Amino acid sequence: MTNEEATVWGNTQGEPPRKPEPIDDDQTVIKSIIEGQYDASLSHIQKAISDRTKAIAYSTIHTLMPGMRVKFVRGRPRYLIGELATIHKVMQTWIEIKLDKDCGKFRAGIPIRCPGTLIEKV
Repeated sequence: MTNEEATVWGNTQGEPPRKPEPIDDDQTVIKSIIEGQYDASLSHIQKAISDRTKAIAYSTIHTLMPGMRVKFVRGRPRYLIGELATIHKVMQTWIEIKLDKDCGKFRAGIPIRCPGTLIEKV
């Protein structure tokens, strides 16, 4: 086995290579990552997850309409996560929403512009 092959399997200490287990479900994937089976590929996995999350959000934007109910699921400021809102306006990659209640520096009923990656339908 070449050093390059060993690195692909996350093995750089000269130990016998550990091939990833077949993936049956999401818990198997998570367990394999925690155990270090994909250490050499972590940056690629992170990028793939980020890209996929954005693709899902952008495809979801086209199903959203003014008046629909949404909630924040990620982003900053963190205190917005979980807050409910109503869609005011939908643009190509941005959405204007109005919060149900005051939250931090944001006031209820005043439009907030945010990317579609931060919200999900309720």
